[in-house]
Amino acid sequence: MRAGTDLNFESYAPLIVAAMLTALAVFTLFWRFDPQLRGDFNQGVTIAIFAVAYCYGALTFADVMLDASSGHDTQSVIDHKRIHVSGGPKGSSVRYQVKVDPDASPAGANWINVRPDLWESFHQCDAVCVHVGKGLFAIGWYAVGHYAE
Repeated sequence: MRAGTDLNFESYAPLIVAAMLTALAVFTLFWRFDPQLRGDFNQGVTIAIFAVAYCYGALTFADVMLDASSGHDTQSVIDHKRIHVSGGPKGSSVRYQVKVDPDASPAGANWINVRPDLWESFHQCDAVCVHVGKGLFAIGWYAVGHYAE
């Protein structure tokens, strides 16, 4: 869930490719060791879809949480806050976002996804810290946190 809602990456393409390759490996293991799977197309498709989702989440979480680099911090100020809802009236995707200075945000992504609990604690004109890390898999990531003086 966190991979899709509040983890921010400089580029998503390498993560998607890595997730697809990892999911293919997981699916191949299931296919090899579960003979029942070979005869059930629907079950095979279900496992493939869930493998992609789980692998993407695991890789993105590992990239951020197991990042050995210290990264760097940039001070900024919250300009605005918003809750971005997409997916029509049912709201299939809800993202809590804050807007910071474009100079503090990597790749000019001035709207940055944050965890709902952090979003609640931020207020307009609050000083914040934008932390940028290199990532375990060398896929840069960034996050907004409270500024500690």
